[in-house]
Amino acid sequence: MDAVILCVSASILLVLYSFACGETRGKSEVSFSVPFACHMEEPYCLADSFKVGLNVVLVGRSGICIAKTGEAFKYEHHVEDFEVTRVVGTEPCPVFKDEKPFEEYHIAVVGTDPAMVNLVSLKDDKSQVPKEIELKARELAAPKMKGPQRLSDMRRVPISLSDAQPKVLRTRNVTLLVFDLWADGEPWQPGPTVALMNGKVFLLDGACTYSEPTFFSVNDKLYLTYHATVACCGCGDTNYFVYDLSSGTPKMVYSNGKFSD
Repeated sequence: MDAVILCVSASILLVLYSFACGETRGKSEVSFSVPFACHMEEPYCLADSFKVGLNVVLVGRSGICIAKTGEAFKYEHHVEDFEVTRVVGTEPCPVFKDEKPFEEYHIAVVGTDPAMVNLVSLKDDKSQVPKEIELKARELAAPKMKGPQRLSDMRRVPISLSDAQPKVLRTRNVTLLVFDLWADGEPWQPGPTVALMNGKVFLLDGACTYSEPTFFSVNDKLYLTYHATVACCGCGDTNYFVYDLSSGTPKMVYSNGKFSD
């Protein structure tokens, strides 16, 4: 009888443990989306479809704003229509300027406790990156610029990395190097981004980086988001990226190219 009781007790504990683990995994799941200005009367939408009533945290360089998901509907884009979700309860949130996506807020964290989402500030660290690290990063970034690239006026011209030192952004244990580009021998715009973590360099996705990278955390895990072209500079195939930086190796966890031309 004692053996039976012990067996039943162990089974109950195992079920409870499994349930608890399942709850933990469920609560740790994080979804992302691109916030954008969908209509003048509805200044905020998400570029994905979600069910009604989920928490939404809009994250931008100047701060965060908390809202909820509303109804989903089909958004008429000039390339291809896609499902989007209204964001409601945004009265305290600053509105986008000129209806431009990614203007005020850079990413939306959906379906998690808003108290667990925080903007992560950059370090005020002006020290130079060691020359050997910069050279490794440059070697990774340079192949992105092989061959003529297309400019906004449709000309194809030679593109190269600038010889100047890259822009350096630091936070926690991560350093980003954003290389400037030259187009046909003239200064152009920011190009590829390379992450330095634990003494290793990693080339992140994207050819030209169109927005300054933004760091934020969810449940103390560090994330990075930015907007960039994919295949070449001057192309219309732009993507919004989110990387999980918490493991010591950049891991892409979200990308959205629905606004590509």
